[in-house]
Parts: sequence; structure tokens; C-alpha cells
Amino acid sequence: MREATTPSIDTFLVKLAARCNLACSYCYFFFGEDQSWRLQPKTITAETVEALVRNLANLRSRQSKPFAVVLHGGEPLLLGLGRLEGIFRSLRSVLDDAVPVSIQTNGTLLSMEILDLCSLYRISISVSIDGPEAINDRFRLTVGGKSLFSKTIGGIALLKNHSDSAFLFAGTLTVVDPQSDPISAYRFLKDLGSLSTDFLFKDGNHDC
Repeated sequence: MREATTPSIDTFLVKLAARCNLACSYCYFFFGEDQSWRLQPKTITAETVEALVRNLANLRSRQSKPFAVVLHGGEPLLLGLGRLEGIFRSLRSVLDDAVPVSIQTNGTLLSMEILDLCSLYRISISVSIDGPEAINDRFRLTVGGKSLFSKTIGGIALLKNHSDSAFLFAGTLTVVDPQSDPISAYRFLKDLGSLSTDFLFKDGNHDC
């Protein structure tokens, strides 16, 4: 008889913002059938952060298996420098550097101040980008149809040029478009200098 195993948590995915400065047409969150996000606070509340930190501290003391924390959105950098610092400080007050904490962003709002803050609190950064401009901008535009591709590339450039870039630049996240040239997309992503590239299919990509 197989012995029962105690369930463990591998990754905490924390939604810091329920809003975004992009309106990617494939986004399951903003354009899916469930539109309850419209009734949610635009950003995570102080009370939720406090509860999160308490629960993470409890998990850290009880679970021997390592876990990671990923800060997500919407676009998490919409919180601004001050609120981000408060959240980073709260997380690191109960999680030492052995617990990887990362942030997933579209890169358009990255600045040297944010990068310095992430370096200080050991928060790595992954950037969402789907390929060269023609491929990326098929789906990743603002509500008004404006391209922010150049700002994403600018954010990645800041990441690569930061003195702590070897730690900070955790990689890229790409949603696969079967109608686009995969070779040109892959070569573009590789040329960005990312050490890790995750590929995802669009939500709802198969028949039930």
C-alpha cells in the first residue's frame, strides 16, 4: 500500500493589480467570460498583503519543501514605487533570500528606480513579450490600439544594462501564435539575451 504524502505548495501566484496598461486580446482575465474583475479593487489591499505575509510565514515554518512567490497582474508595476517597496519589504520580513520571489511584467513601466528596488529586495523580473514587433503587436496593444512595443524593449534594455542584471533578468514569457513564423520569433527572443524563455498556448486552445 502506498503511503499517504503530505501535500505541499510549489508556487504562490499573487495578483497585485487587477488592471493593466495593455489590453492583450488573448487575455483570459480581462476578456474571458468571467468579468468579475470589474468588481474587484484595482490593486491588492493592505489587509490582503498582511494576510498573505502571515500565511507565507506560517508555510515557511511548516513546509520543508522549497516554494516560490510570483507577483503578477494585470500589470503589477502599476502600483508604483512606494507601494511596491512596502510589499517587497513585507515579503522579505518573513521570507529570506532562499525563497525566490519574482515579478511578471510587460516591461513598459520599468525604470532604474524599480530595478534598484528589486535588486535591494532580491526580486527577479520576467518580461512578457511575444516576439518581434509585427508578431508582438498582433495581440499586445492598448485599449486604444496603441503599440507599447518600444517601451517593452526599452524596459528590457534597462534590465540588461543594470549592474545586477545577472540576477534581475529572470527571463521572458511568450504566448505562442500558431499563425506567426516560429523561427523569427524564437531568434528574436534569443537575441534579447534572456537566459530562460517560457512559451504558453493561448487560453482555450482546445475543444472540450
